[in-house]
Amino acid sequence: MCKIILLLLLSSQLLLSQQHNQTKIKTNITPHYGLFFPGLDLKNNFGINSTIGLDLVLEKNKLFHSLGFGYMFGENVKDSSMFFMFSENGIIVDEVGQEGEVYLYQRGYQIMYKIGKDIKIINQDFSLIFGVGFMQHKIKIKDQDNTIPALSEDYLKGYDKLTNGFNTSVFLGYKYEKAKNKFQIGIESSIGFTKNRRSYNFVSMSPDDELKFDLMNGVKFIWWIPVSKRTTNKNYYY
Repeated sequence: MCKIILLLLLSSQLLLSQQHNQTKIKTNITPHYGLFFPGLDLKNNFGINSTIGLDLVLEKNKLFHSLGFGYMFGENVKDSSMFFMFSENGIIVDEVGQEGEVYLYQRGYQIMYKIGKDIKIINQDFSLIFGVGFMQHKIKIKDQDNTIPALSEDYLKGYDKLTNGFNTSVFLGYKYEKAKNKFQIGIESSIGFTKNRRSYNFVSMSPDDELKFDLMNGVKFIWWIPVSKRTTNKNYYY
């Protein structure tokens, strides 16, 4: 999947370079932050989450292509059913019989290739961006004092619901650009077509190989930082 996304970005760069008229190819890096609300299958496991990441963007003639990474994180894990595997009241005890401190978090990431264009809506500048790529998420289980044998590294894979698969996204945002300052803020929706990649789920006592639809809707802020630009005024052949 990563090789396919990288090939798409390289193909985009060649396509931009083959323009024969005098235009400027701009290279940008775009740090971004998003706050997202889960839907469909994803909301069964997690609540609100955030993403923070960085994209490399090639831009010309209001058309841009990018390859980027986004780190997903959250503290609202709805599925705490694993606790009731150990006792009727959901308490996990440590190796000396005391109640253990166990915390659950959402962790994951996205690797995305995107293509977008600046557009006008009611005489205002907006950007429309489509993306394809890869999504992965899991439940991070933290034994605070590392004193619970049942949550040792060998057993965590049976509880963490490691899930990944193909992902798509669409973003529509308002663009502010003045001098060297460029920002975007808008709404983004993504959906992942994922599966649990663990061979066995300890809670359900069975494999979990059903296709899942992991929806995320939210608000995203993007900051454009120019890195370089070059002017082309002749044909390029490859």
